[in-house]
Amino acid sequence: MLTLVFLLFSSVILSASDYLSGTFWWETEPFVGGVDYPQNEEEAIKYLLEEAQWVFSGMIYGFAVDYTPADSSREIEQVFNMTPLGSIPWGDPRLKVITGWRERTRHFTDIGYTLEGMTLLRRQAWESNVHPQASQLGLYTMYEGFRGRRRAVENAALQAIRDYYRQRIGSRPTEIRGEIALFDVPYIIIKEGAYHARVRICMDLEVTGQVAY
Repeated sequence: MLTLVFLLFSSVILSASDYLSGTFWWETEPFVGGVDYPQNEEEAIKYLLEEAQWVFSGMIYGFAVDYTPADSSREIEQVFNMTPLGSIPWGDPRLKVITGWRERTRHFTDIGYTLEGMTLLRRQAWESNVHPQASQLGLYTMYEGFRGRRRAVENAALQAIRDYYRQRIGSRPTEIRGEIALFDVPYIIIKEGAYHARVRICMDLEVTGQVAY
């Protein structure tokens, strides 16, 4: 669906249009049981590179989205799928650690990725004003480690889509499908036993059918 204009605590530092960067962090000491933790700085950087790979891929390639809102009157359960449309290859030399530091029990790493060729074109397409944007907050338990961080981002994307269409159409859609991309690096904190992810997305979505709320 994405028309090329040619023809996921994380904080954003995105600036130049041909370069993505952000600060990613992870705990180096266990604060909940049953979660894998990096045993040294090298392992912590690997964890954070994997998260940056997923986030930057979501900013370049985006995700396929299939959302069916819940409707108790028709006994329909909510369905939300958010599937990556592409991924930066692991080991891509353009995905680089810029600098790293430690604050108490957290390891922080600035990571960057240089856009060129098709990745630059895809990113420019998502940044174009033909794609509306929406922002929301999503939560997920911190007891699932990195998986919980991604689920918090996915829940934030769901809330952003839901709120965007609720404000613009007077009835409940039966289905929303299409593609979305992360506009910038999600901002993630831990609060009250959960990851809280603030996410802004670009959307290329279609609404199928509508029923009264």
